[in-house]
Amino acid sequence: MRAPPRIELVELSTLKPHEHLRPARLHQVYYSIRRTRTLYKPLIADAQTLLLIDGHHRLKSLALLGVRRAPVLLVDYERDIRSVRVRTPLFSLKPEYTSLTGAGERMRLLDRLVRLPLLPAKSTIHETWAKRVVLRYRL
Repeated sequence: MRAPPRIELVELSTLKPHEHLRPARLHQVYYSIRRTRTLYKPLIADAQTLLLIDGHHRLKSLALLGVRRAPVLLVDYERDIRSVRVRTPLFSLKPEYTSLTGAGERMRLLDRLVRLPLLPAKSTIHETWAKRVVLRYRL
């Protein structure tokens, strides 16, 4: 039986990002978190692999601010991710997205994301209810 989704304080160094960052977006997120000293959305990661699904810019911003642990919504990739849109081709300037809706396709992608080097920013878009979770975590 799979564990239900849960929010836990997780060591940031254990999370596995899979995409590069956009410098302008990192700048925005960093200064917003620094100014408010508050995280309004948890990072989202797969509970088994700790692959970061959502929150790459928040993760880097928190690390730059010296934060070591932060709230992470740990989800079951197979159950809680409804679909993944993957940019094709990955290095295109005008990308199109291919939607992966089958559980087998998504799990093969998860396996590849854990093993591959970082992809370009916004190479994947994970569609999940978990992105609607809001919290107010003071740093």
